[in-house]
Amino acid sequence: TPHAAWYSEDAREELNRSAAADVAAVLTGEVPDGRVDPNADWL
Repeated sequence: TPHAAWYSEDAREELNRSAAADVAAVLTGEVPDGRVDPNADWL
């Protein structure tokens, strides 16, 4: 069965807001909240 437990309108809106905030941070020279350290042993 298909499963998407996280999906709701609120979750989708938060995902869009978070992604846009990360892009805006990068464009203004700031560090985005959603960054991932590629050198870390875990995420």
